[in-house]
Amino acid sequence: MKTFISHPFYGQTDSFQAISNTFRYYKNHFFPLFIISLVTNAFTYYIANRIVLFENLQPPKDPQWVKAAFISNEHIAWIIGAIIIYTLGYLTIVYYTVYQSKSHRLPFLKLIKNAILQYYGRFLIVLVLSTTILVFGTFIGIIFFFIGIIFTFFYFSTVLLPAMPILIAEGTMPFDSIVRSFRLTHQDFMNALGSWLIFLLFLIIISLFLSFIVMLPNIFNIMSTLFSEGGLEQFFKDGFIYGSQTGIGSHIAQVITSSLLYPLFPIFTVALYFKLKFKEETYIVSSSYL
Repeated sequence: MKTFISHPFYGQTDSFQAISNTFRYYKNHFFPLFIISLVTNAFTYYIANRIVLFENLQPPKDPQWVKAAFISNEHIAWIIGAIIIYTLGYLTIVYYTVYQSKSHRLPFLKLIKNAILQYYGRFLIVLVLSTTILVFGTFIGIIFFFIGIIFTFFYFSTVLLPAMPILIAEGTMPFDSIVRSFRLTHQDFMNALGSWLIFLLFLIIISLFLSFIVMLPNIFNIMSTLFSEGGLEQFFKDGFIYGSQTGIGSHIAQVITSSLLYPLFPIFTVALYFKLKFKEETYIVSSSYL
C-alpha cells in the first residue's frame, strides 16, 4: 500500500478544512477535472436525450405506450451505455484526486488508462454493494417513518463515502473496501457526518444558483408566452414545455453546469478519506508511545 503523507488532503483535522481543501484542489486542478467531467456529462446528456426526446412525445393513447417507449432493447442498451460512461468518469476523478498531487504526477492519458484497467471492475462491485446497503438501510428507516428515513440515509451514506477512495488508495477488494469504510468512519463518525452535511449544503446552494442562471432564458420565454396574445391559454394547455423550449444553447448550458458540479462529490470523498486516515494513523502513533 502506498503512503500519501505528502498528499494535500493528508493532515486535515476539521470539517470545514476538508471542505475548503475540496474546493481548493478543484481550483488547482480545474482544467483536467473539468475536461473529464465535460466529456462524461456530454455523453450521458446526449444519451438521456436520445432515450427520451420530450419535444416529440405525445400523450399515450395506449397502455402499452410506456412499455414500448421505455423497455425496448435499444433503450436498455443506451441506458447501460450511460451508466458505463458516468461511472468511468467518476472513477477517473477519484483516481486522479488520489494520485495526482505536486509530489506525484502521472501523464493524463496514462492516469485514465490505469484507473480503468486496474479498478473499474472492482469499482462497479463496490458501487453495487454500497447502493444496495444504502437503499436497504434507508428502507429499514421507513419503519420509523420520516425521521427514521433521514437518520438511516445519512448514517449509511456517511459510512460508505470513503469506500471508493479506499479501494483505489489501499488496493483492497470490494467487500474489504466496504468493511474498511465502516471501521474507518466510525473512528470519528460525528466529524465525518458533519463534514458530509456541510458539504451537501454547499453543493445544494451552488446547484440552485447555477440552475437559476441556466433557467433564466427559459423564464424569459415563459414570461413572453404569458404576455403574448392567447399566451395564457396556450401556456395552461401545453404547460412549461411550451414556454421553455430553447435551442442548442440551453442544452450546452445544462451540460456545462452539470460538468462544473460533477467533480466536487468524488473529490470530497477522497478528502474525507484522507482526513479519517490521518486521524487513524495519528491515533496509532500516539498509542504506540503509551
